[in-house]
Amino acid sequence: MVVPTPFGTLGLSTCYDLRFPELYTELAARGADILLIPSAFTVPTGRAHWHILMQARAIETQCFVVAAAQVGRHNNKRISYGHALVVDPWGSVQADAPGLDTDDDVAAEDCRTEPLPPLLLTVRHLYMQSERQWCE
Repeated sequence: MVVPTPFGTLGLSTCYDLRFPELYTELAARGADILLIPSAFTVPTGRAHWHILMQARAIETQCFVVAAAQVGRHNNKRISYGHALVVDPWGSVQADAPGLDTDDDVAAEDCRTEPLPPLLLTVRHLYMQSERQWCE
């Protein structure tokens, strides 16, 4: 979804969408200047992918990325990485809120690394069809 505001045109998405660059290309093509990406990455995937994926989306689209991020333990099974970010169109991190960075922050047994679903299952046309209401 693209929404005009007095601050610029916002491209809206959420968490797992971050892994699919086609969506962000479409949001930029529809006029987005700023991509909003609220998320709750787990600690292992956050450590490995959070910053680099945000920077990639900013560079690919030449948009600012503003990414709210949950942080900390939510229950016995869920811990989020944190690091809310603002990234400029050149991929430079302009703001980075605290997160869980070290094993001192989170005990190793709390962080399970699970394989990601195959990204090869991405069907490009799902993101690019103009009649998709959620891309408008």
